[in-house]
Formats: sequence, C-alpha cells, structure tokens
Amino acid sequence: MMTWLTKPKLADQHAVVTGGARGIGAAISSLLAQLGARVTIVGRDQATLDKHLKSLGGGENAAAVRCDVSDAASVRAAFKQARQRFGDPHILVNNAGQAKSEKFHRTTRGGWDQML
Repeated sequence: MMTWLTKPKLADQHAVVTGGARGIGAAISSLLAQLGARVTIVGRDQATLDKHLKSLGGGENAAAVRCDVSDAASVRAAFKQARQRFGDPHILVNNAGQAKSEKFHRTTRGGWDQML
C-alpha cells in the first residue's frame, strides 16, 4: 500500500513540456518523470521526441507529440492528444523557443507576432 511517505511527489500530475526532447526541456521532462509525473513532451522533430521518450520509460507514463508551437492549430491538436492520453495538464513548461534577429525599425508586425 502506498502512503504519503512513499508516493512520488508528482504522482497523478500531468506535465506538458514544450521543447521537451532536447536541452533544458529534456532535463526538465526527465526530472518531472523521476518525480512521478505523467509527462507529455512536445516538439517539432519526431525522431528526437521518440529518442527522448525511450529515456523516459518508453511510454507508460510519458508521451511524445509532434507540434510546432508557432502554429495555433498544431498547438490545439497537440493538447487534444495530450488530454486524451493523460487528462488535463496540471503543469505546463513553456520551454520551446525561437529567435529571429532584426533591427527594431525593420521588424514587421508578422515577425513581431511570430516571436511573441
């Protein structure tokens, strides 16, 4: 019987980590999994997602969802998949990012919106 003394700290918690398969995101998703969370890693590269998913235990308490966070439809679809697998997220780590350098006076509205 599991008690509060032996139950993992994040048991029954669903964490979604964008950019969760490499770098800082991979480290965060690994730690969340070690603490007992069910983890959905999100990223653009399926091969990288699959490789990191194996290191998280192969899929019983972890899932990998391909998604481009700059595309709203892709984000909606990814969260739908994540919810179907583990229920509503309790933890969200917005780790994915991109960078485009441009002089401020040359920045277009589209470029500004994309970066934000």
